[in-house]
Amino acid sequence: MKRSPSIVRESVNLFWRGAGMALVLASLAMPTTGCIIIAHVSINDEISNEKVAFIHEGRTTFKDVVEELGAPTRIVGIKSGGTVAVYQFLDIRYSSVNYGYLTKFAPQTQGQSLDLVLAGGGLGIDTFEVTFNERWIAQHYVFAKHAGASHYVFWPF
Repeated sequence: MKRSPSIVRESVNLFWRGAGMALVLASLAMPTTGCIIIAHVSINDEISNEKVAFIHEGRTTFKDVVEELGAPTRIVGIKSGGTVAVYQFLDIRYSSVNYGYLTKFAPQTQGQSLDLVLAGGGLGIDTFEVTFNERWIAQHYVFAKHAGASHYVFWPF
């Protein structure tokens, strides 16, 4: 008995559609099984340009800044008689992918681990500083951000 080419083609298409669906379902299930780990922690609220738009150099007082942004992380005195209010916020990111996770269901020999883990991350401290004169009036403000100190890594390419 000979099969027609259209039936064979339809069977092959059905197979690839099923394989594709299985791949999609497996990729959706992997993060819930421990294959992918993603963590992002921020300590203190991040201060953005929009949050500090109220500061007008020479007019905004220390009290105004504290009411809007909260208490600074620390206050540093300057020899010229002024003060610097320092706000810090920490950003930590970590990610890992275990490419060998699914092999743990395969028979292993002599207790060897078949894990292939790629992990990366980092931390960075962002700083916002406001300089006040001896009368506690804002003179200058500046951001110091960590550039690329924390990022996610998912593949070795």
